[in-house]
Amino acid sequence: MGVGEKLQEERLRQGFTLEEIEEETKIRKYYLQALEEENYKVLPPRVYATGFVRRYAKFLGLSETELANEFKQQAYGDTDEEQAPVMQATEPLTPINKVILPWGNIIAGVIFLVLAVWIGNYIVGYIADRSIQEVEPPGPGIEQPVDETPEPDPGTTPPPVTKTPVAQLELKTTQPCWLLVVVDGETEYTGTLPAGEEKTFEGKELIYIKAGNAGGLEITFNGEEQGTLGAPGEVKESEFPAQ
Repeated sequence: MGVGEKLQEERLRQGFTLEEIEEETKIRKYYLQALEEENYKVLPPRVYATGFVRRYAKFLGLSETELANEFKQQAYGDTDEEQAPVMQATEPLTPINKVILPWGNIIAGVIFLVLAVWIGNYIVGYIADRSIQEVEPPGPGIEQPVDETPEPDPGTTPPPVTKTPVAQLELKTTQPCWLLVVVDGETEYTGTLPAGEEKTFEGKELIYIKAGNAGGLEITFNGEEQGTLGAPGEVKESEFPAQ
């Protein structure tokens, strides 16, 4: 019995509908039905799909770990990574030497820091007194010198502005297409877009998309047309890093 059959059988035994499971687990009915029918190709990336199985199994009171491992074996052909073997110690551990603090150096450093602060305060006070004397108004009959500040050269080119890397993805459907869009590690959209719909996504690091009908989706990345991901009806995924 597969994972999907176990989940469906337990759900029906407890008398839950897919709508009730969706409400309680916050997993879309579309994914719940895909899990029960073992239609794994329409699921999101592996880490999300495995999380769905764990959450669904926990709600039904089944073993999360057992079903998650069985799901990964069935859907991806492998299991959890094997634990690293425990290394047997052949020699006794060397005792850690006690840390001896160099108190002489610490005291000398504190004295030096105090002297540096005192000298710094003295210099700052001296400079402040000099500045006050220089800004005092001149006596009667003495003209105040005019501060002639040169005007900026209009021909001077300002320094270039550093642009932050950005990934801008524009999607347009020519046929109905199921989509999953993850921007900088966060799911921004998941659902089916009808033909003629347009959506734009922006990210600072990476945009990941998975299309259930690759031939019905036209892609424009950072202003450049990329065409389609694949043939009509084909499930494809791709990543678009910031440039």
